[in-house]
Amino acid sequence: MKTFITLILIVNTTLFAQTFATNASCKEKLPGRTNVTAFSPSGNLFATASKMGTGYSRITIWQNKKAIQNMETFGKVTAVVFSDENTLVTADNSPHVCVWNLKDGKRIHKMKAKKYTGELHCLSVHGNRAVTGNAYYSINIWDLKNGKELQSIDLEDAVRGVAYSKDGAKIAIAGGKDKVATLDVASGKITRLAAADVKVGRAVAFSPDGKLMAAGYLTKSGNHTVTIWDTTTWKPVCSTLNHKAYINSVAFGPQSKRLASGANEDGLIITDTKTGKALQTLHVGERYYVQSLDFSTQGNVVAASSDFHAYVWEPAK
Repeated sequence: MKTFITLILIVNTTLFAQTFATNASCKEKLPGRTNVTAFSPSGNLFATASKMGTGYSRITIWQNKKAIQNMETFGKVTAVVFSDENTLVTADNSPHVCVWNLKDGKRIHKMKAKKYTGELHCLSVHGNRAVTGNAYYSINIWDLKNGKELQSIDLEDAVRGVAYSKDGAKIAIAGGKDKVATLDVASGKITRLAAADVKVGRAVAFSPDGKLMAAGYLTKSGNHTVTIWDTTTWKPVCSTLNHKAYINSVAFGPQSKRLASGANEDGLIITDTKTGKALQTLHVGERYYVQSLDFSTQGNVVAASSDFHAYVWEPAK
């Protein structure tokens, strides 16, 4: 199968607005179903990955809505993260973690775990370290500079979401076996955060200021819930029941005051991180759903949709 990853430049000077323009400022048609997306640190680029059905993925770099570079890799890309403006890290179902030099389009490293992992479901990057979660009940920590696996940590079930904290000292984990938890990187201690009603953790994220952590999960009673925790006390700040389907992705805004969450429904929801109040719903194609999303440092939101499009919304002016 071929997968296409597209990056597009979206520049916006109105930062951190309360609401977003109803219509997407960019709706980019892609040649396959869009799986994942991420902004670069500056917000001047973003990446999307689209499943093509031929066993390969094509990575395309876009600037000012123009393709300036193409790269190909085997397998379906399941996650993309920029480590800096010139370096992209990808995870796939082959299962490999790849590091790409965006200056020349060449792959720097192609890494595979010593122990079989199955499909890599998720990826987070902090400096020269990356963490992936997989289908075979473990997370793996990688050295991006030297292209080596550093550590494998066994868990109780498949891992659906991982996220490094701002200082890199903790990793948030979402997965099966009632799991929404944090891993202390230094000690290896795992602390479960969510209430006993959690059935499956789906997505996690830390806020840019490091003070909050969010998780989307399914409860045993069948509710699709997003909870935000204070990372000092680890007490819940708020919980929401705004979604009616599986939550696929969560991301904080640049000032940590807003949270975007996307699910198997036709839009993403912008939430106030203090009150849990839903402020706005941004829609993708009717009967389609949000597979992945991200906030930029400029305050824009990008979403990868199952309708073969990538959407970008800018703050309302």
